[in-house]
Amino acid sequence: MTNYQYKEIPMGLTRNESERLEKLSEKLRKLEKIDFDGKHYNEYKNYSQGHRKERNNFLMINDEKSESKKFPDNKGRIIAPNPRQINNNFIKKKEDILIHKGEIQKYDMDLLQDVAEENYPGKGGAGVSINVEELTASEKEKFDLGLQRNQFNQYVSDIIPLNRDVGEVRERGCDRVTYPSNLPSTTVIICFHNEAWSTLLRTVHSVLRHTSLELLSSIILVDDASTFQFLKSPLEEYMRRLPKVRIIRSTTRLGLIRARLFGVNESRSEIITFLDSHCECAADWLRPQIARLVQKPHSVVSPVIDIINSNTLEYSSFLGDQVNFGIFDWSLNFRWMVVPDRIKKTRTSNLDPIMTPTLAGGLLSMRKDFFETLGAFDPGFETWGSENLELSFKVNYGDVSQRKKLRENLKCKSFQWYLENVIPEMLWIKETINDGLVMNMNSRKCLEAALGMRVQVTKCDKASGNQHIYYTKKNELRINDICLDFGNDLSAAPCHGMKGDQFWTLFPNRMIYHNVSNRCLENVERDVMLMPCAYKPQQLWSVLENRHAEHEN
Repeated sequence: MTNYQYKEIPMGLTRNESERLEKLSEKLRKLEKIDFDGKHYNEYKNYSQGHRKERNNFLMINDEKSESKKFPDNKGRIIAPNPRQINNNFIKKKEDILIHKGEIQKYDMDLLQDVAEENYPGKGGAGVSINVEELTASEKEKFDLGLQRNQFNQYVSDIIPLNRDVGEVRERGCDRVTYPSNLPSTTVIICFHNEAWSTLLRTVHSVLRHTSLELLSSIILVDDASTFQFLKSPLEEYMRRLPKVRIIRSTTRLGLIRARLFGVNESRSEIITFLDSHCECAADWLRPQIARLVQKPHSVVSPVIDIINSNTLEYSSFLGDQVNFGIFDWSLNFRWMVVPDRIKKTRTSNLDPIMTPTLAGGLLSMRKDFFETLGAFDPGFETWGSENLELSFKVNYGDVSQRKKLRENLKCKSFQWYLENVIPEMLWIKETINDGLVMNMNSRKCLEAALGMRVQVTKCDKASGNQHIYYTKKNELRINDICLDFGNDLSAAPCHGMKGDQFWTLFPNRMIYHNVSNRCLENVERDVMLMPCAYKPQQLWSVLENRHAEHEN
């Protein structure tokens, strides 16, 4: 395993101010005399110490080869920018050198500049629509390949600039909230496997562009055994040009959860933050989260998660009463729900945080020591889907010591013993390959079956118990304790576990094949029949909730 560790230069100089400033002074004296708007170095030092809160926390050395019209004072001098005139996030110059604790690291900050064109695709979060029929054959092939690889429109993503501005998407008044000046920094952990170049880079760019760098210890990119060559050396070379980015790699697939744990193990900051590899962070997204963790260290904080359309990449924000919070159903599926009135009444304004029962697993911040105290993510999870619920429940699990003691006194057996001996007929989730609503690609309606009723398609309804179908390792299409059965006709019958008339194969091309009759499941008006297999929309089916299939990060 190769571990690419790029130099971390924390930007904040607010702690141990005098000691750090003195170390910086020694390095600068060796380089050259400071010219600070006509002031000498001592004047700059005094000025800097007197304006800790508002000065920018890094110095810049201009490249001697830079154009004089762009940097009129550039004669190789070291320039300390005026803190009253500086953007707190970035200096938009050709090259920047960040200095901390006597160490120098040079980056190409031009990569993070605003888009120069006045009008460009995706500006303001706008979507981009593509008429596929107008594409050339080669462009059409590129369009289809990107969609197949990513399940989103990579073609459009590649058109939209990496530094697009999505506009102001925060609640009104967010920009006027003040926070403590000495907030701790965080490590942002982003896991990826064969992620598209443009979405991965846009994620990293948005973190750097919209985060005050004193809050950012590092960005750790965890490569979970990607196979695309552009994610090897080209990605390394590119990320060397950006500050605070490290790449760590696993040569074997870890799965999303273990990849995150790999990143956590490499982090060195008080706080850890998880992001998916296809995100866009908005203005000052991180500071409120860290401030909340300072107030309540034993909490987990998630940002409001806006939506990026998978086809057009339109950015849609949620404000005010549009904001949802996380819940779950009894199948342990994560769900969004409108924030109820009882929660709204606890808030004095839309700027207040929202108490939520559960969190989306991919986007959150918490103290690293608290994460470890809770047992982190369960490394037994092969992929995503339940880690967010498990973590949510563990945050405030309550006192169960009396119940545990009662189980010990009663000498209770395990729940596995109960399933094996008391009700072995019960379907175990671990005995299933996949489950969800099975939708016909032609009618867009879902398969429905119940004992004593004919098998048919009806309007898809996730709340319907008669539409939730499990595909088991015994090749059954099962709804609880009944199975799709084909004797003289298609019906729902008690599962017998002997295959035969209940033996089905789900092909990768989305056809559902009955092995005994050598026919395929077909939607005919409202009915479902077994017909000679033919690759046509009426015989193509899609599982809408793919909870148990392998997920490619």
